[in-house]
Amino acid sequence: MTLVRRSLVAVVRHPLARAIFLAYFLLLLAQRLPLPFIALWVEQLNGPVGLATVVGLVAGGYGLASAVGSPLGGLLGDRVGYRRVFVAGVLVVAVCLGLIAFAPGLVPFALAYAAYGVGFATAGSMLFTMLATGLPAEIRSPVLNLALFPLYVSGVIGSLLSTAVLAGTGGDIRPLWAIAALVAVLAIAPAALAMGRGSPGDPGRGPSTDQGTL
Repeated sequence: MTLVRRSLVAVVRHPLARAIFLAYFLLLLAQRLPLPFIALWVEQLNGPVGLATVVGLVAGGYGLASAVGSPLGGLLGDRVGYRRVFVAGVLVVAVCLGLIAFAPGLVPFALAYAAYGVGFATAGSMLFTMLATGLPAEIRSPVLNLALFPLYVSGVIGSLLSTAVLAGTGGDIRPLWAIAALVAVLAIAPAALAMGRGSPGDPGRGPSTDQGTL
């Protein structure tokens, strides 16, 4: 409990950690909103024949694209700056989610979903980079111990919100993609705030020494 308490205090006290955690939560929430209904969406686009196989292929394409996006984002971040790459990744996410909402068929959806994976992995890797390089050494480890906390919270909240949205739309999944796109864009605001509080938004900028106050 002492370790958990120390980690929580470090996150709450440091403005960079607070901002990055909020940005990561919003980015993950955008992912989690439509996630429980991917199979239903695929069925609406392609019918029930071979549903499990098609969903697996779509998910596999997303996974492969994400695996490419993360290291690619790191290389670009080192060259042109973490802030630019993060914003670009979020915009790719938002555009792809918007395109998915109006996808006329399975192939356009699968392509947009794979591109979304690249954007999501790129934006997420930039957040972790800003967090790891922007924190003072004495609190870096406690903060990173809770780095996955937004994932768990967004999973619960995202599932509840998406269920409520579907109840209000009569089962129409398209609004979920549009809402997710908006939520993703909102992640830019706290990350931009973090960049103004000591985060190394460009390569070569040193870590923050400001530990903030309660």
